[in-house]
Amino acid sequence: MSNAPRLRVLVVEDDPDTVEVLAMMFEWLGCDTRIASRGISAVELADVFSPELLFADIYLPDIDGYEVARRIRRRCRPFCVALTGIPQDHRTDVGAFFDQCYLKPIGLDAIRKVLGAVTRARKLLL
Repeated sequence: MSNAPRLRVLVVEDDPDTVEVLAMMFEWLGCDTRIASRGISAVELADVFSPELLFADIYLPDIDGYEVARRIRRRCRPFCVALTGIPQDHRTDVGAFFDQCYLKPIGLDAIRKVLGAVTRARKLLL
């Protein structure tokens, strides 16, 4: 088990296998994790869950990940990570919406790096 801080993580991904693996990795690392398969349901969940970390697929069946990040950031201030399966998106500037962007599939080492970045960002706010 990792010494990662217990963070509230919201994973938004419409692929059932991907969301399950991501949720398991975050839980294994000690995070309080919630999942959503649609953007609107993620925004609604964020109202009650107040995630500290948002992991959002860019392409979702209802609203895209950019809009999800924008709406959730109006409610709370999570560290936002974009997930994409399209290499061109990974090279595109997503900085207006996301703090980081990863190409799928994302591994455990990358998840650990994200958790480290979130921890450093939270320390700067203190």
